[in-house]
Amino acid sequence: MNNKTFVILLCLLVLAGCSSSYKLQYQGEAGETRQYQMSMDLEQNMQMMGNEMKIAMDVVQLLTQKVIAVDDDGALDISIVYDSLKFDVSGPQVAALKDRLAEQVDKITGMELNFKMSPRGKLLEVTTIDSLIPEQLQQLLDPKRLVNSISPNLPEHPVKIGDTWTEIDTTPLKVQNSEMMVTSNTSYKLVGKEKLNGLELLKITQNGEVEIEGEMEQMGMTLYLEGDGEFKGEFLFDSKRGSFHQGNSETEMDMTIAMTGQQNMTIPMTQFVRIKVSKLK
Repeated sequence: MNNKTFVILLCLLVLAGCSSSYKLQYQGEAGETRQYQMSMDLEQNMQMMGNEMKIAMDVVQLLTQKVIAVDDDGALDISIVYDSLKFDVSGPQVAALKDRLAEQVDKITGMELNFKMSPRGKLLEVTTIDSLIPEQLQQLLDPKRLVNSISPNLPEHPVKIGDTWTEIDTTPLKVQNSEMMVTSNTSYKLVGKEKLNGLELLKITQNGEVEIEGEMEQMGMTLYLEGDGEFKGEFLFDSKRGSFHQGNSETEMDMTIAMTGQQNMTIPMTQFVRIKVSKLK
């Protein structure tokens, strides 16, 4: 074999590897368990009656995911158990909030969330009763947000490295017995492979825009909230095992709260959230 023939064959092999396509799906067997650690850092800044109020919150959750059953279409019945939840809050007038949250955290430990998910990561059904989640923690522990954090949406069709796909989603978000609507437009891209702890994983980036709007009743007043923002992140997917391995994301929001009732005012608010999830075993 001469040098020219060798170079041509080498190029063909490289091109063949680059053109490999992947059918990305979540998989599992009944009884299979996976444990994740999820950390969230939140920074919030509000301007209220000429005063600036900054609040910071750090939350660390340990979660165990268990596959209950898999149907003929590949949809998975899954349970997630909150093994532990730790948090820290800092800012003006948060002492009472910390005490209330501390009282509720014990109620969360050991609580089980049950849901059905498509092979693409689409949430099909949630069977947990919202009333089981303490009111102060309903936004933090919103089931759909939790599921999406460890099961981001996968493409409908096989993809090659460099391919992109888009998901538009509208989600009701329950906050203190009121409902907000969150609309997100997410672009995903399969950017390549990455080796970690002996595993060959696929690296996927995500970025997009999010909008939120809704209203709630609080202390005899009606609060209207609206805002928008941008987010970005990436995650590693184990295509051989059909499981999420680790990921991180950042979201920055600009919002406005309009209060009517006993007192009328408009409160501008910014929020920055950083989430990191790692598979422990």
